[in-house]
Amino acid sequence: GPPRMKRPPAPAVLDEEERRQKMEEIDTLEVQLKEAKTLAAAAKRAAQAAEQLAEAAAKEAESGSEDGQISQSTEPKKDLPEGDLQQQAEARVKARKRQEAKEKRDRQRKEVEEKRLRQAEAEAKAKELERQTKERLQERLRSERARERQL
Repeated sequence: GPPRMKRPPAPAVLDEEERRQKMEEIDTLEVQLKEAKTLAAAAKRAAQAAEQLAEAAAKEAESGSEDGQISQSTEPKKDLPEGDLQQQAEARVKARKRQEAKEKRDRQRKEVEEKRLRQAEAEAKAKELERQTKERLQERLRSERARERQL
């Protein structure tokens, strides 16, 4: 055929409006990137904090410190002075807070473990899909080679 003509390259210079639009787009993307990085860092810190909390709770559970049980009687004693009643109330509040904190730690430990299990399941699923894909690809290559041999 006829020789191809070289076309001059398109001008790389943008007019002022195009340049302004591109700069706005770049600024918007930079802001989105910064927000995404901030969000990712916050998520990473939260995950680390949850893991540390779970580890600390596990160590506490191993040491056998079961102080979360409410040991104070919930019935105030009528024959005690008012100061003792206040101390009893404060002790009940502290015990309840300890119990709630223990339940929260247990809940977080359970959530971390469930998250690990889900991640392990997802990784196993991904490995299985990858293995199946490789098998299909190898089977396709084998069938193509067999077809080539027949020709």
